[in-house]
Amino acid sequence: MFTASVATLTSGLYGFAAAGIVGLSITHAFNMAAYIQWLMRESSELEMKFTCVERVDQMANVAAEPQVTNTG
Repeated sequence: MFTASVATLTSGLYGFAAAGIVGLSITHAFNMAAYIQWLMRESSELEMKFTCVERVDQMANVAAEPQVTNTG
C-alpha cells in the first residue's frame, strides 16, 4: 500500500514512474493479497476452534437425566 502510494506520488510529481518503483509496488500488491488470504484462513480456523469450545462448554453444563427405576 505504501509503495503504491509512493509510485503514484512519484508519477504525479515528476510526470513518470520509475520502473523499479512500479515493479516493487506490483510485488507488494501480490504479497498483500497473500497476507489477506492468510489472515482470512486463520480467522476462520480460529472461529471454528471457538465453536468447538462453545459446544464442549454447552455439553458440560447439560442437566443430568433423571434416574430410571425398574419397578416390576
